[in-house]
Amino acid sequence: IIDHHIPDKETIEGAKLSIIKDSSSTCEIIFDILKNYSLDEKALNALLTGIVYDSRRFLIKPKSSIITAYELIIRGADINKVFQFLSSEIDFSEKMAKLKGCARVRLFKISSWIIAITYVGAFEASVAKTLIDIGADASFVINKSNEFVRITGRLEDSFHNKTGLNLVNDIIKPLIEIFPGQGGGHAMAASVNLYNFNEYLISKLLDLISKKLNIPRNSILEVDIKK
Repeated sequence: IIDHHIPDKETIEGAKLSIIKDSSSTCEIIFDILKNYSLDEKALNALLTGIVYDSRRFLIKPKSSIITAYELIIRGADINKVFQFLSSEIDFSEKMAKLKGCARVRLFKISSWIIAITYVGAFEASVAKTLIDIGADASFVINKSNEFVRITGRLEDSFHNKTGLNLVNDIIKPLIEIFPGQGGGHAMAASVNLYNFNEYLISKLLDLISKKLNIPRNSILEVDIKK
């Protein structure tokens, strides 16, 4: 396993080899491993694309991600091709998932912060990011299947910095203790698959947020979006 996310304990214990680092992206870790080897333009562009995307265009850990991107460009990566690829039109199915996610959203207000929770059948990460982009401070996208429910979370930068909320430590790990499952990620982006869940899942999610923020649970108010 090579990852910049924090995997669950079971995954690490089952791995033959694990390289887990606090980095902007997994591609940054891979380049650090392979930098003394010869890499063609295709490989360099792939690594640079991963860094640009995962770092949210160098907003996450900008110093290390920009330095690594510079090294890749010096060695032959084409930054223009990378941005052209990342700017390409999104798939119709992804568009529909984003729009459905926005249409189904439930909003919860904590002081001046907004928590967005919605349901979709695919593209959970993309929908979670979209909800942050349009104004949510924290977003949770739920995908239910017959076997499990998958929750994907994202946090807005200033919300994370001001509250100290960590999706892995404060949300994912406690949920796994309540509803058995597997998950991981990092402070502002994480996901989990839960295998034994019930209708109180959203309530438990809000309980964990109120606990971390040290506020009464009844101070989290659902917004009437029909008004």
